Amino acid sequence: MNLLFKILFYSSFYFYLYKGNDDILFNDLYTLTFEISEIQKSFKAIWEKEYIEGNVPPQRTSHSSNIYKNNYLIIIGGEGYDISKYLLIILHNKLDGEKIPLNDVWIYNISHKNWNELKVKNSELFEARFCHSATLIGERIYIYGGKLK
Repeated sequence: MNLLFKILFYSSFYFYLYKGNDDILFNDLYTLTFEISEIQKSFKAIWEKEYIEGNVPPQRTSHSSNIYKNNYLIIIGGEGYDISKYLLIILHNKLDGEKIPLNDVWIYNISHKNWNELKVKNSELFEARFCHSATLIGERIYIYGGKLK
């Protein structure tokens, strides 16, 4: 995988990758599972793609991510396709539409294997951005920096 921006989430013995890059944006999710044998002194890692039905976040890159309560992946913002032109991108099978900063919040339930977009109160206070950092402390995610355009 030639990824410029990759996000790995850690939960138990799994890593979750929600990927994107500068040229083509993606919205697929991968897990990296570790198998550790203390007896045989061996270590294996296996990539698997998560197949998700229903809602999925729009393709994006340069988003932030966190794990909440060891069962939820949270992605915030990033840079994605202009949704007003998204239908044209799909109809013409072109993935090179104009990209814009995003301010949406999506949560993936690891147990149920489904995504949901969170409706966040006061979302107008958070300017759409990408290349920002996000840190989860307790019940709050702190967003710092990023690019607006």
